[in-house]
Amino acid sequence: MQRAIISKNSGDNSTVLSSIELPENWSQVSDKLFKNLFKILYQAFPAPDISKIRVQLVKYLVGKRSVFRRLSPDQIYDISNAARFLVETSSPIAHYTSFKFRFTRYYLPESHLYNACFLEFIYADAFLANLALEEGNKINLEQLDMMVATLCRPQKTFWWYRKNLASNDGDNRQRFNPALMKKRAKKFRKLPLQWKLYVLAFFIACKHEIINSLDYNRVFPREKKQDFEDHESGGWIQLLKDVASTRLYGNYDETAYYNLHTILTNLQDELVRQEKMKTKR
Repeated sequence: MQRAIISKNSGDNSTVLSSIELPENWSQVSDKLFKNLFKILYQAFPAPDISKIRVQLVKYLVGKRSVFRRLSPDQIYDISNAARFLVETSSPIAHYTSFKFRFTRYYLPESHLYNACFLEFIYADAFLANLALEEGNKINLEQLDMMVATLCRPQKTFWWYRKNLASNDGDNRQRFNPALMKKRAKKFRKLPLQWKLYVLAFFIACKHEIINSLDYNRVFPREKKQDFEDHESGGWIQLLKDVASTRLYGNYDETAYYNLHTILTNLQDELVRQEKMKTKR
């Protein structure tokens, strides 16, 4: 955590110094803090002017209105600048693990997409690619609804029992089903926009983290990162085909439903092994 020093004039015109704690990155943002910032960060699309959002954040971070009113413009700027990651980036941590809509609770993937399967990631990324295809810089809400329906699914039946079984795959959500996803996406037309924007930001953050992670630097070398950042290149689909061809995880369908991070970790290890073999020759 970092500290911001606030100076203000007391009643006798002397200067009083106080400080507030500010997070430096998303790992320092507690679930409680995030939930209080939720309405500020995901209130509308297009988002309000960035300067207005930063002022709102400072109001909350300072805590007391009386203190905020005494801040100079420079102090407001300095505090907002110290915590600018809150508006310039999004969090790969699932601070909200679920939301309730029309008597059903829908669960997000775990933080960093740790329990996501390869197939749902490919679908979500394809919908992400189509979000900005409408004219006039308008977000394609139909594609956004399908992204949310892909990632957010009801809990498996009897999860309280199934989570203790040896066959538990670590995912409390129902198995991804493209047909059910399309039906669910139609229901999500009425889902409050703030939840859609939250899921969108969460997925973007997770994807960026995966592609730029040192743990996968052989899978996504610098010269190939653009192939995976560029949604239309088909980089992810080709990667799935390449992995499926090894039959390590079974056939194509079995590979598609395998855990995303398990596949990437094993692929990274294999590429490192191949590099070591080359150096020994």
